[in-house]
Amino acid sequence: MNLNKIRIIFIILALLTLSCDNPVNHTIKPQANNLQHYKKKYQLAYAHYKQPKDSLKIKALDFIIKNLDDQFYFEGKSLQNYEKSIYLTKNKSAEILNNQLDSISQIYGHTYTQIRDDKVIDNTFLINNIDEAFASWDYKWSKQISFTEFCEYILPYKAGDEMPQYWRQTVKNEFKKLSDSLKNCANLIEVTNRVNHHLFWYKKAVDYDYPVDVGYKLIKEIGIGSCAATTKFTLFPMRALGLPVVIDYTPAWGNRSGGHYWNALVVNGKTFTFQGAEADIGDTKTQFKVVNQMYYKLAKVFRKTYSKQQSSLAENKVNEAIPAIFENKRIRDVTSDYVPVADVVLSFQEKIPKNKFAYLCTFDNIDWIPVFWGMKTDDKITFKNMGLDMLYLPTAFQINKLVPIGNPFILSKTGLVTQIILNNTARQSLLLTRKYPDDDSNKIEIGDKYELFYWNNAWQSLGTKIATQTNLIYHNAPQNALFVLRDLTKGKQERIFTYENNKQIWW
Repeated sequence: MNLNKIRIIFIILALLTLSCDNPVNHTIKPQANNLQHYKKKYQLAYAHYKQPKDSLKIKALDFIIKNLDDQFYFEGKSLQNYEKSIYLTKNKSAEILNNQLDSISQIYGHTYTQIRDDKVIDNTFLINNIDEAFASWDYKWSKQISFTEFCEYILPYKAGDEMPQYWRQTVKNEFKKLSDSLKNCANLIEVTNRVNHHLFWYKKAVDYDYPVDVGYKLIKEIGIGSCAATTKFTLFPMRALGLPVVIDYTPAWGNRSGGHYWNALVVNGKTFTFQGAEADIGDTKTQFKVVNQMYYKLAKVFRKTYSKQQSSLAENKVNEAIPAIFENKRIRDVTSDYVPVADVVLSFQEKIPKNKFAYLCTFDNIDWIPVFWGMKTDDKITFKNMGLDMLYLPTAFQINKLVPIGNPFILSKTGLVTQIILNNTARQSLLLTRKYPDDDSNKIEIGDKYELFYWNNAWQSLGTKIATQTNLIYHNAPQNALFVLRDLTKGKQERIFTYENNKQIWW
């Protein structure tokens, strides 16, 4: 038997002797925000900051509790036992960690209990967090950071939805030698790069992520994770050392599959991107260009915040079901910090659903993914700050799924909208040489079976073909259509395209 499998079995058997209770399945709804309720609950913290010199700390305390009412974390027997198994495991890898999670989940299930942060946060915790954060604001390089940036990017006690923990002093102690060596440096970019470089030991793994957000100690113990996990790991030392670093992300690329998370230093409204624990400012994948591959286009970029954003869809939905991707109240649209943008106003002559909101989607390799929302007014829908040179599909969210409500359209580099209006009466022949423009593996391969589809409110097949040469010819295809070619034999990479001047144009 494989040694890793033996180790996993031993760990699971050991954990079974620790607890056999089933997890509770319930979700605690956020209580209504009541500033006076929290001021009474945390009156000792307010009393602690009674001197005039503590006026900023009072404002910091206000900032924390104004945004505390629906902060939460998860608990569950499977999570408890999985955490214990991680501390018992040496030579961690994505395969071993995933196997352990699967095995423990089979025993305890995937049921987690949602706990509000205010159930565990007390006056002592708030005072400690505020005092430690202000101490971090006292580094030489932190002097230029505004109080607003301090509150949003250094003061928060958590990076995501992890359980509140004391972590600041632990991190400061770990980085004391480095911070001492930089004590005379006022360059935020230089300090950020130096701190980030000390995190390069953390391993990137596209196929592993802990099932819920966790704190600094456990993230460090795991030492491996996705880009999302890596950005959270990076946030703790940055905050502890007074660096206003954020997590930015795109829910879906505009012209390829998947999304992406990265970090950014934010100073005086300017954004300096880097890949936490992997690449420094000025040497980063967030330039979104990989050698010998197509340029990665950004349709939307969001920033995670501690404070609730009035501009978020979750704060505006008013009893309307929305895609899960937009349920977070703590995200802010920062697309214009990254790429040129334009507002899109769509007019609909036909009757459209009664939904208050609609969505623009980009296409990954399989499906349409919502990247932003717009509010409907009469027969018009406005979508703010959309990335240019992109193809979008307008949709509505009904019965927990997205349904098309209009034609796909191209938002040009100059901000012009051109609808792709299918002409099913005029026909054309297509000469296809590949299914995706990324690398040689996406060329037409002899012997593979392919199927061509065109979009008509859903994907419609134009038939299958087995390649006998390094191209495929499809006759009788509709004009002015959006296509996708699937390799039914192998591979996952597929990309939508239009056909213009006898060439495939990729989107």
